[in-house]
Amino acid sequence: MKTNPIKFALSLVALCTFTGSAIAGDQEGIQGTWKCEAVTMMGKALPVVAVEYIFARESLIIRPLVGKEQTLTFTLDLSEKPPVLVTQLVQPSPGAKAERVPYELRGDTLKIMPISPGEHVTEISDQVHVVITLKRTTP
Repeated sequence: MKTNPIKFALSLVALCTFTGSAIAGDQEGIQGTWKCEAVTMMGKALPVVAVEYIFARESLIIRPLVGKEQTLTFTLDLSEKPPVLVTQLVQPSPGAKAERVPYELRGDTLKIMPISPGEHVTEISDQVHVVITLKRTTP
């Protein structure tokens, strides 16, 4: 089967543009301050911890009401389904690796699902993992 190089090149450009605009859309949509609204596992509510997540450009500040604030960098990886929030402490300890956290962003609701390193999931679900639901407080 013969492939038309022009069609192939245009397809690649379209795919890259779509992926780039999707990342830009989520990157813009995730910006702002978020508060923890709910924590669930196996369909049951768990205690909600008072914590703010502040996304500013490529930085993420996790500010608990009690405890130490953490500053991380983050990128979004939309190549996986569900997409992944990739975080790394600004001052990581030696040998520390980036964490990959599947997420779902819908308007002013952000769900994140911490998973074990190397684990891959196909959906955001509290049937096996903890799901943290955040609500935007400021854009």
